[in-house]
Amino acid sequence: MGTDRRKTLKIAGIFLLGIIVGVGLVYLILFLEEKKETPDTSKLSATFEGAAQQAIQMPTFADTEVERVIDKPNLDSEVERIKGLAGKLGGTAVEGVANEVGVDVLAKIPPELAQQFSDAVKDPSKEPAAPPQLPKDESKAFVAVKLKFREAKE
Repeated sequence: MGTDRRKTLKIAGIFLLGIIVGVGLVYLILFLEEKKETPDTSKLSATFEGAAQQAIQMPTFADTEVERVIDKPNLDSEVERIKGLAGKLGGTAVEGVANEVGVDVLAKIPPELAQQFSDAVKDPSKEPAAPPQLPKDESKAFVAVKLKFREAKE
């Protein structure tokens, strides 16, 4: 009877030892998987986004683009000057949302006066003194004026 009991205890011990080892392995596998750090893919995704933006360029809405560098405190007066200039030439202008780089202004003017408008935006001394003869047709050209802020010197 003693040998049967020993065999039963040995089998039970081996069975319990197997269960403990199995639970331990499962716990270690799950614990180690949790601790693995995922690689930083932010630079990779930024590269893909940049490549996609370059490959699929949005069509430009404006017929002409003009860029001008101004001081940040002069923003409101410069936008009003551009709006007034567009009005003088028989058109309109709307201001976009300003950010830390600058602001965009979109002007809708007669196409024959687009070059005169662009020159006057670039150089305020070239502003037309008297309103020119406005064309009779209703076609309009879009001119995007990009007002960029001058870099502040530290």
